[in-house]
Amino acid sequence: MNLIQMRHLLRRRCGSPSTSDVTETDLNGHLNNAIEEILDKFPFLQGRKRERFSTQANASKYHIDSQTHTVLKVWDRTNDTRLRKIGPSTVAETDFDDAVTGKPTDYARFSRYMQLFPTPDGVYTIEFLCRLIFTPLINDGDFPPMPPTWHRGVCIYATYMYYSDQGKDPQKATFSFNEFLAWSKTKPVEMQDELTDMDQGVELPTLGGGSAQRLDFDHSA
Repeated sequence: MNLIQMRHLLRRRCGSPSTSDVTETDLNGHLNNAIEEILDKFPFLQGRKRERFSTQANASKYHIDSQTHTVLKVWDRTNDTRLRKIGPSTVAETDFDDAVTGKPTDYARFSRYMQLFPTPDGVYTIEFLCRLIFTPLINDGDFPPMPPTWHRGVCIYATYMYYSDQGKDPQKATFSFNEFLAWSKTKPVEMQDELTDMDQGVELPTLGGGSAQRLDFDHSA
């Protein structure tokens, strides 16, 4: 579903209020808030991308695009090695000498840049996987950055947000939230709904569904 289709479904779920009582902008806001919270809780391939940059000798800091939410993994593709992450607090407490150069083995992510350790002594191709900052849907034809199977879940969660905010109905808010919890448990773990297991037919079935189920949605996180 695109934005206009999700908005129509959300309006029906909220009792079909008139546009004078609940504007299209209000519903768009609830949908965008729901999408953003779901993206924070569950990973989707559409919300991630890979980026590359080349280092320069004696330069340790490299700009990161403002749309980057979280740096997940970093590799030195020149040497086919993964870089280890160092927390900003460790960087602040450790006396790293920028004059020490060599092949990068570690990195730290700051607000708008990534710092490599030791300082590169030459040109290396660095690649990183990152999660993107969600850009709110504006146009009716916009689609959320997640699989189509999750679009209905967005409307369910947006219903909870409507009743807990604009609808001011705690009982319906609780019902909608629990409905989302039950609905989300049927979804595959992490990004399995976007992937195809080529060998799936070869595997023997096993009892127990614990590892195949998603953990409960924790709204307090």
